[in-house]
Amino acid sequence: MCLKQPHRQHEHAADLALPLGPGLQQRAAKDPGPRCRARLWELDDKLHCPLIGTCLPIDELHRLAQRFKFKSPSTNEFGMHVEAVSLSQHRNPVAAAIQHYLEKTHKLWVDRFARLKTDAEVRLHWQECLKRGEVAGPLWATCTHRMVSPETRHQAYGDIHMLSHQVGNSLAVDAPRLAHLTADNARQGAELRKRAIQHAGELDALRSRLAEAGHAPSLP
Repeated sequence: MCLKQPHRQHEHAADLALPLGPGLQQRAAKDPGPRCRARLWELDDKLHCPLIGTCLPIDELHRLAQRFKFKSPSTNEFGMHVEAVSLSQHRNPVAAAIQHYLEKTHKLWVDRFARLKTDAEVRLHWQECLKRGEVAGPLWATCTHRMVSPETRHQAYGDIHMLSHQVGNSLAVDAPRLAHLTADNARQGAELRKRAIQHAGELDALRSRLAEAGHAPSLP
């Protein structure tokens, strides 16, 4: 929320046109006045893709798509993402719903970042969160912070862009390994089941021989 500052009451309208003295001009340059947190549709278009993709869970995207009758079918999650990104560029019911969800879901991070008073503090806090693997909430809080600069927003945009590449590379490396481990686990499981069946058969044969000899101790 923006804080409204009291305005001076001028007795004459001509007072508004009077030039500021050097001291007042310097103060005005240093203090541009209160600034509001940006809303989703007020952000640069390039930010909508990482914000929707990172801060909006896929389940919520499905609910929004169903609620607002997206053109993309539910089986096409990329299409739903593209549609949500496009609709976020202007104020409309979909953008307002996404804004409301992100504000509610990431309120804890928004409140934490609200304590930061300068752009430098916002950037530092964002980088610290990124190092800890805390991304979604801090990204939303950073991009919408009332003191954030275009440079810091661009830094966050670049960080998320490169993070997506790193995640994609990790998945490409880990997927074959996971498939191998899954197949190996299935093979070992089948071998254990086979040995259990063999062991059960051996126990049954032993019980039969003991019974024929007139000794039938309890066997597990």
